[in-house]
Amino acid sequence: GIRIEPQDAGKLRSRVAWKYENKIKDIDKQIRRARRETKYGPEERKRVLNALYAKKRKEQEKMRRRIRGE
Repeated sequence: GIRIEPQDAGKLRSRVAWKYENKIKDIDKQIRRARRETKYGPEERKRVLNALYAKKRKEQEKMRRRIRGE
């Protein structure tokens, strides 16, 4: 049927956040894996971790923008 009332704003916000939270959790798993990885030297580990942290920040910013409705 056709919805006459608008959906609850909190519900919509949580649906948007859920999509991005899964991506962020995956990046967190990659970060943990990179920290434990023995094949990386100290400089390479630092470079890989910085790239993953940047990726995480980018996803978090996308989520915030989407929740604000931009």
